[in-house]
Amino acid sequence: MDMDPRMRRNLAVLCVLAAATIAYPLVPLSGDTWRVYYNAVALSAVLIALSGVVFHRTPQRRAWLSVIGGFCAWVLADLVATLEQQVWHLPYYPVPSDAVYLVGYVLVAAGALRLVRTRDEDRDLTVLLDAAIVATGAAVVAAVFLIAPLATDSTLTGFGKVVSSAYPVADILLIAVIFRLWAAPVARTASSRLLMCAVTLSLAGDVVWNVLIVTDGSQADRWSDQLYLATYVLFAAATWAPSMARLGAVAPEQAGAGSLHRRVVVLAGGLMLPSVTLLISGATGRAVLWQVIGLGSLLISGLVLVRMSGILRTVESQSRRLADLARLDELTGIPNRRTWDHELDRVCAESRLQGAPLCVAIIDLDHFKVYNDAFGHQAGDRLLRDSVAAWAEHLGDRTFLARYGGDEFTVLLPGLDLDDARARLQGLRGVTPHGQTISAGVARWDPQAEPASAVAGADVALYAAKEAGRDRVLTQVVVTADAGGVGLLGLPQA
Repeated sequence: MDMDPRMRRNLAVLCVLAAATIAYPLVPLSGDTWRVYYNAVALSAVLIALSGVVFHRTPQRRAWLSVIGGFCAWVLADLVATLEQQVWHLPYYPVPSDAVYLVGYVLVAAGALRLVRTRDEDRDLTVLLDAAIVATGAAVVAAVFLIAPLATDSTLTGFGKVVSSAYPVADILLIAVIFRLWAAPVARTASSRLLMCAVTLSLAGDVVWNVLIVTDGSQADRWSDQLYLATYVLFAAATWAPSMARLGAVAPEQAGAGSLHRRVVVLAGGLMLPSVTLLISGATGRAVLWQVIGLGSLLISGLVLVRMSGILRTVESQSRRLADLARLDELTGIPNRRTWDHELDRVCAESRLQGAPLCVAIIDLDHFKVYNDAFGHQAGDRLLRDSVAAWAEHLGDRTFLARYGGDEFTVLLPGLDLDDARARLQGLRGVTPHGQTISAGVARWDPQAEPASAVAGADVALYAAKEAGRDRVLTQVVVTADAGGVGLLGLPQA
């Protein structure tokens, strides 16, 4: 299939921007020229990204525009920073560009998180808890090695310390975003991988910048700026990947075992970060910020407890679901043969204890195989479901209806004598749907006999009903000849 001319043109521009990014540290420019080079590449990439969102007409355009807004804020902040340094020569800190930079972080994070949300709120909460665990561990590291030195910097004003500390906090937010993108099922798409790599390179550039600031006070050089340029280019590529529109769609509820195992490894790393921070602080002779490390450890413990409670709820819910599946017939939703056997013994014991009558019935849809062959299996399944629904409504709450197998169903009728039970079953003939008929056999259980004897009696009556021409209900009385329990069956009665 031919590629759309607009896509071909923008991909060509992306290749040029990628080449310009690779060559950025090597181009022999000096002074203001290399800043113009940087800003031109970044601005071009953002414009390409905007055209990609317009081209694909994604249903999550607002989320994508939020991310683009964040990248635009970073480009604008770079332009303002150039003016601050080269034209205005501002003598104070923080400067206006800092506010624009920080707004960009919020917009990127908000848009990226919205792109990978799912229908399942519990599942979203689970991934967000995992991201919070990793981000909290990273926050301890940032607080000890980045924010604490800034807080004691005598060259900064109080407001300057707050703004300088906001950058590591923003990077922690990016860590949570990266984890969320990585853990989402849509991470299998090229667009999400490119977006995740773009955010990761932005984080890497910030780490290099912060390390240089803390170590020797120098600004990031061209090599670190190259990371930021790569961020812009990769983001633009993410908006032009064919899978870009699917990234905005609701995520499928699936996750492979491999990804879950990798997530456990990453979570383990996040859990260990406070301990590693404590060890490094002690080994290097730094002042141990026990308050920060202790608070971070407590917060992680709380998040883990919430996460574990969610896992336990999931296990309990799945256990109940499995138990229901084991007890119920999958097609009709009523109890299956296994549940029938258990309930038969229980109701018989209760009937014997109370001295109350108990009748058992077996129902068979007449000529079901012929109906199934004539109208198809789906119509046959629908007949079974509709029949069960109609029968259950007619029989009432005190009865117990189960699927015995195939097109045969069994009914427990506690508290009813044989005539009343037969009358109740006769009513089913009038409510059976789709113009079909039924045959049924009813037997009264003798408390001196085994529960299975009543089923056997109802079965005999059912076959007698079939032999008599179907579309009828016959009864069978089960009596006991002597204490030895030898059963004699009476004649079928119409």
